[in-house]
Amino acid sequence: MDSREAHKHRTYHVLFVEDDILCRQRLTQAISAQPELKLLAEVGSVREAMALLAQGNTDILIVDIGLPDGSGLDLIRYCKSMSHEVICLVVTIHGDEHHVLEALALGAQGYLLKDAPLSDLAEAIMSAIGGDMPVSPRIAKALLRHLHPPQGITTVHEDMHLTPREVEVLEHLALGYTRAEIAHKLYISIHTVGVHIRHIYKKLQVSSGKKAIRKARQHGIIRTE
Repeated sequence: MDSREAHKHRTYHVLFVEDDILCRQRLTQAISAQPELKLLAEVGSVREAMALLAQGNTDILIVDIGLPDGSGLDLIRYCKSMSHEVICLVVTIHGDEHHVLEALALGAQGYLLKDAPLSDLAEAIMSAIGGDMPVSPRIAKALLRHLHPPQGITTVHEDMHLTPREVEVLEHLALGYTRAEIAHKLYISIHTVGVHIRHIYKKLQVSSGKKAIRKARQHGIIRTE
């Protein structure tokens, strides 16, 4: 009996961390369609997820990156510090190279975008159990860009490294959102948005949003057009 066949004879308990109700419903459908999977819980915050992970009953963590009280990447980092092995999959809207590489470096076994068909999500979960690393097609392209960056894209200097939240703010700025709109979408205050923008300007050594966006694109930090 090979490893894939053996997986069919056990049940995997899934913890799903997502604050978007519609996305929760879609992933819950994908999980319930697989007899090997059992939904342990679905929660919408880092705090709730941490409490459940500490109990040691989770076999698979499916997590979004942008959560109201922090980053899903912190949950992956926490899982990798546990003695109990947890399969970690990212399901998010963030398909930029920065988030992808950070998630995979932390130990995520898959990276999927929320617009993936339901059947693809279910298949991805099962393939991760079998030892594969499922990624959405757009993510695969981002990884290829990292391995073979196009001419004109320079390597990001260490001093320019932005946090995941700062990249999120910068991506929203590049899409034309106002500070108030960014605050609403990321569940943070306008003051906090301003703090992130100041940090972005300082790290990129620029004095305006337009210059920050242009420089971030030049260095491959964001891909929005």
